[in-house]
Formats: sequence, structure tokens, C-alpha cells
Amino acid sequence: FNTGIQALLLIQHLSAARNLATDRFYRTLYESLLDPRLVTSSKQALYLNLLLRALKSDVDVRRVKAFAKRMLQISSLHQPPFVCGLLYVIAHLRQTFPDLSTLVDEPEASIFDDEASAELPGYDGHKR
Repeated sequence: FNTGIQALLLIQHLSAARNLATDRFYRTLYESLLDPRLVTSSKQALYLNLLLRALKSDVDVRRVKAFAKRMLQISSLHQPPFVCGLLYVIAHLRQTFPDLSTLVDEPEASIFDDEASAELPGYDGHKR
């Protein structure tokens, strides 16, 4: 896994220098967030640096939002120092992409939301 991180760093550096299409790079980086070897890797700081640099240079806001969601989803699987690093990355991404604040401020639309469920009264804990 450590070699894979270094390879991703090289690919990110080359693609940033030459303005190449990077969809496959971001797909691989997204999948690597769920890699179980990341938990015990000795290159976690390097990986967080790669995430920050790659996502700051990304132009697709939807992809950056997806990465932020995935980072928050996996935070319960990792040790506290790595989780703090993930939160640091997300905080820096919020400065570059202010739209990330909508992940916290506004509920996401769901295909399961419909008008019929919106008309139902909310749960009342006093009525039993």
C-alpha cells in the first residue's frame, strides 16, 4: 500500500504539471480511502497530503463533495490522529470550495422523499 501511495503521488504530480485528464486517478484515490491497509500504513501523513493537494486542484465540486462525505464516513474506522488529519483536510477544502458548507447546512434530497411523507405529522414522544 505504501508503494501505491507513492505511485499516486507521482501520477498526481505529473497530471497537475501537464493538465491531463485525471478521472481514473480520482477514482483510484476514492477507492483507496476504503483500503483496510490504510489503517496500519506508516505513510498516513503522506496520504493526507496527497488527498489535500489532489482535491484542492480539482475542478469538479461534486467530486470534492463525494470525497468529503467518504472521508467523514470512514472516520470511525481509523485512529484519532488520522481522523484529525481528515478533518483538517476537510477544513482546508471548505476554504477552497465554500459549497462544502451545504453538506452541513442543507439536507440532501433523497429519492425516497416524497410529498406524502412530508404531509404526515412528525413524531411526538408524548403520544404513546
